[in-house]
Amino acid sequence: MKASFWTLAVFLLLPALCQTASATPVTWTLQDVTFSDGGTASGSFTIDLNRGQILNWDIETTTGTSLAAFDYTPSTANAYESSNTELFFKSINPVTGPYGTSSSLLFLYFQDPLTNAGGTIDLTSQGYQCDNCAPFRTVTGGDVTTDVPASAVPEPSSGFLTLSSMLLIGIGLFTRRFVA
Repeated sequence: MKASFWTLAVFLLLPALCQTASATPVTWTLQDVTFSDGGTASGSFTIDLNRGQILNWDIETTTGTSLAAFDYTPSTANAYESSNTELFFKSINPVTGPYGTSSSLLFLYFQDPLTNAGGTIDLTSQGYQCDNCAPFRTVTGGDVTTDVPASAVPEPSSGFLTLSSMLLIGIGLFTRRFVA
């Protein structure tokens, strides 16, 4: 009776004493991104894929034949993640372009989904930048890359491992004592 009480207590306390594993947000860097009008894009964004949140971004586009330069940062643009294969940035304040006042928009589409494992992922030609979508320029090349540090891989907490081993020893002793 006493042993079953302690086994039950360990089962109930184990989840409370364990740390929840979570992935570290990953920073992706744009590489060799070009637009159809000769402009380029560079910079990076940090994303927490488990929560679907873009935590920080600083993406600068250069002037091409159809659009002026724009720097997408948290103070100049909002960021949206609709899936792990596309990101969207929209200027907070209107910008003045050749067709009047509008929003500067940047859409990035990825060949494969972004993951917490990192790596290099190509951008697709579906990506584009526009000022209220006139004028308009498409992505003609480039990718995003990241080096995920070893610490970004979730590991069980030491408390979880200790309590798990104690629980297994307890179950073994309980079984040996009362079943044998």
